[in-house]
Amino acid sequence: MGKWKFDPYHTQVEFSAKHLGMMTVRGHFAEVQATGEIDVEHPENSKIDATINTISIRTHNETRDNDLRSSNFLEA
Repeated sequence: MGKWKFDPYHTQVEFSAKHLGMMTVRGHFAEVQATGEIDVEHPENSKIDATINTISIRTHNETRDNDLRSSNFLEA
């Protein structure tokens, strides 16, 4: 089993969500840490642990980002 630490410069957590069924809001989390244990012979035994700092959410709209960080959504 190989142990891996994901490179933060090459790891991305992105999302998209429909808003009112009319537009798609896209964003990402700027702070993500992840490690993994990869079992090449038995991939079903592999696992990944990820920690996402929810306060690092970015949607290119500061007002929306602050609302998403609030108790209305993430309570970050």
